[in-house]
Amino acid sequence: MDWNLNFKLNVNLNLLTPPAPGPASTRKNKRVKLELHYLVVLGDDGVGKTELVKQFLDPYVEDYDPTLIAADRKHEIVDGQPCVIEPKDVSCHEEYLPMREMYIRTGNGFVIVYSITCRSSFEQVLRHYVQAMRMDKWPGPRPAILVGNKSDETALWKVSFEEGRALARELGCQFVEMSARDLVNVKETFHRLVRAIRQTPESPSNVLPK
Repeated sequence: MDWNLNFKLNVNLNLLTPPAPGPASTRKNKRVKLELHYLVVLGDDGVGKTELVKQFLDPYVEDYDPTLIAADRKHEIVDGQPCVIEPKDVSCHEEYLPMREMYIRTGNGFVIVYSITCRSSFEQVLRHYVQAMRMDKWPGPRPAILVGNKSDETALWKVSFEEGRALARELGCQFVEMSARDLVNVKETFHRLVRAIRQTPESPSNVLPK
């Protein structure tokens, strides 16, 4: 075989050989995973748990039923990092106890809600907090945020901001007052809890393929 023919064959073979993947190709094929946060909403009946979850997922939904087991998830960006938030709300009624226990076991963050207009719901916060924290395999306190709902009903307040903040400090969790009805601090409540989960090394790592 002469030199010219050999050269042409080598050129043709080089054209047929796919290029080695470079940095751009590596980035394109890299599988990115999304954080998945199961956030359990606890509190007495009537404090606005269902309204909080509904307003967060979609304020225009009219037929949201927290007693149905359904994966109601929402994609959010918290501090520039994407994640999926799945809030879990269940009644305190005895018939829903197994569902409640299941949510508590699988949750990796807790929203503990009381009504600013109902003193007794505030006094039950510790009971709900203890339920959220009990888990044999958990090495330390589980991420939680204490929420005083119905801040819009100022004439009916029975619990002050200072009392809520003091209790949150005692429990070692974050605190926020909000109005689910007026969409005040609704998104911020869940975003702050996601931040707390990210800052807790012992938090379980739930991920979804992106």
